[in-house]
Amino acid sequence: MITKSTTSFKFLSGFFLWIALLSNANGQTFTSVFHAYNNFPNIDEIVHGDFNGDGSLDFIISSATNLDLSVKVGLGDGISSPVFQDLETELYLFSIEVVDFDQDGDLDFVGSAPFEDVSFLYRNDGLANFTREELSFSDYDAVHFVDLDEDGQIEMLISFQERLDLYTLNQGVATFNQTLYEEGFFDTIYGITTLDFDQDGDLDVVANTSFEGVVLFTQTDTLNFTEQVLFEDSSTDSELIAADFNQDGSFDFVRHNPLDLRTSIILSSAASGYNETILPNQFFGNRFSTAADFDLNGETEIIHTDGTFLSEVSFFKYNSTTNEFDQSLIDAEFGFIVDGGTVDLDGDGDLDFYVWGGGSFERGIVFYLSDAVTSVYELANVTINVYPNPTTEIIHLDIDGDLDYNVRLLDLQGRTIKNTRNNSRINVHAMPVGIYMLEITDLDSGQRVMERILIED
Repeated sequence: MITKSTTSFKFLSGFFLWIALLSNANGQTFTSVFHAYNNFPNIDEIVHGDFNGDGSLDFIISSATNLDLSVKVGLGDGISSPVFQDLETELYLFSIEVVDFDQDGDLDFVGSAPFEDVSFLYRNDGLANFTREELSFSDYDAVHFVDLDEDGQIEMLISFQERLDLYTLNQGVATFNQTLYEEGFFDTIYGITTLDFDQDGDLDVVANTSFEGVVLFTQTDTLNFTEQVLFEDSSTDSELIAADFNQDGSFDFVRHNPLDLRTSIILSSAASGYNETILPNQFFGNRFSTAADFDLNGETEIIHTDGTFLSEVSFFKYNSTTNEFDQSLIDAEFGFIVDGGTVDLDGDGDLDFYVWGGGSFERGIVFYLSDAVTSVYELANVTINVYPNPTTEIIHLDIDGDLDYNVRLLDLQGRTIKNTRNNSRINVHAMPVGIYMLEITDLDSGQRVMERILIED
């Protein structure tokens, strides 16, 4: 059941704004804020980043509806209506990824242009003015940026129809390093993620391949990898998110397939390896799902959209007693949801999410703002003090007790920037100014806490 109160309707800057307070059976409360853009075509993809350095989230949207090819940039101001302008009017971009490609301190983005058979870099001048440059490889299927060997330089994992390649970046120059995977023609990879799978302090790679299934590439030495199939199947899932839902110390995976309109969880089991659970679809329109610890209790939840003309936005949480995922409804006001993302939209330190959708006559962006704010951290009966925040040089962890813990620093796209074990001093001196998330995990219980970190000049 949805509980809704404090609902209001406003006209703001020519856009229709709808605000509602929503709660679900899990006790999680969200405030929804709807900004309508009724003159826009239906979009295919939306991503976010702070492109002009003002501390507010901005958005890139891409559309190829009815051959209406376009790419737009929307500059945000808190949770007010982003102001969109055309970046491209005759070009479609697929698999857009936001990254500081040239390492100059601001966010650029890359996109695959399948109709042109090329890939593009959009270089940012720091004020959200972008210059398009053609990259040295053809259109790709998936891309993922991360510092795999923690040397301060970003690596690029990029997939084409038959292979997964690794490039190194140096001041905006991409140099081929190696091919991680090449199994056959049309063996496509659409989903890539990185994590410390073997808990040895470095990052490993997991990819979803269309022939073999979920494949792990363990980093045994600096940029040297061994290959292992974790879950064997055939799928074209484009979203791959790692989490430990059943708290057994092994990573599980959320996969989303926008073509088959379904989301599945690959859940680890000590007895039988990995088993797949497919989330229920009532209205056959599951075009977006994501996962994060929205209520900051150390457990990952799944946001799942289901429906066409009216979409149910649901909250799935793992039940350790039944070994199933319990569903509770968040919202059912909007339809035609096609994409979204997870980020701290309002800057209060917790994780929110957004989707692009609307009704029969309205389209726009919906912000779902979480109320799960906390400033006191206790993990495994140990008190943790994180300071200073904001910071310029070092993040200190003052831990009152014995704790075997792992620390990850993530950017606003959820990518791992730093990953370290039992380290109470995290050096952020060389990192770009901006907002990050600090995740501290108790390695014995798997419980975790997160804090929003602001890095300043």
